[in-house]
Amino acid sequence: MEATGARPTAISVIGWGAIVVAVLMTFSGAMAALLSSAMPEIGARPERPTPIDFVFEHFTLFAAGQVVVGAVLGVAGRALLSLRRWGAHVIQAVACLGLVWFVGGTAVFLAELLPLLSASQGSERPGETVTVFMLATAVFTALFYGTPLLLTIYHLQKRRGMLG
Repeated sequence: MEATGARPTAISVIGWGAIVVAVLMTFSGAMAALLSSAMPEIGARPERPTPIDFVFEHFTLFAAGQVVVGAVLGVAGRALLSLRRWGAHVIQAVACLGLVWFVGGTAVFLAELLPLLSASQGSERPGETVTVFMLATAVFTALFYGTPLLLTIYHLQKRRGMLG
């Protein structure tokens, strides 16, 4: 059942944005899965696996998951353009997962990088300047990727009465 009336501009922008992101996600995930299945594993396994090692061991699975999320996002974007309420809910859920993914990815990146910096400087801790720079980079990354996701969630919540 479609809602009556003109479609708000924010809904159109979010719906088309979701479709564009979905196409990019699906294509890049499919290409990553193809490349990872075609390339042999290089190097020996580490003695103490880290979160990054887990990602590389299961890379094809992550790429396939990206394809699935991209396809779902594309269908939800089309549903949102048709003013279907469930499309907004799915896009909000994917945006929340994206926020968790970016914050978690940044935390894993910092957890992996700080010990490497310590080892390269010959101390137990990296310098204060490096730590501040890394934290500033993490905050910038979270704001850069998180702001569009938060705006998407905000505008969909604000206009939920307009959806059928």
